[in-house]
Amino acid sequence: MRSKVIIVVCLLALVSGGWIIQRRSKRLGYVDSAIGSMRLLVAAQEKYAQAHPQLGYTCSLSALPSDGLTAELVRNGRSNEYAFEISICLAGDGKGPNPQ
Repeated sequence: MRSKVIIVVCLLALVSGGWIIQRRSKRLGYVDSAIGSMRLLVAAQEKYAQAHPQLGYTCSLSALPSDGLTAELVRNGRSNEYAFEISICLAGDGKGPNPQ
């Protein structure tokens, strides 16, 4: 009887350990996804600035080029439970290019 209890406890420990490892790896995947999304946004901002040199960088996600990779991110500003927005827009008066 005692050996059955030990076996059950060991199995529960293995299952809970596997669950913890799975949750951590999922979160790391989300972090990697967020880093990739930031890289996509930076590349999209560069494309926008090159296409509109008189404006510089855009102040809204919706103005970014919406190609296959950035379409979802531009459309709703969210990706894998992370929300993205552009802030600290320096060209508020619209008279000059936004340098950032």
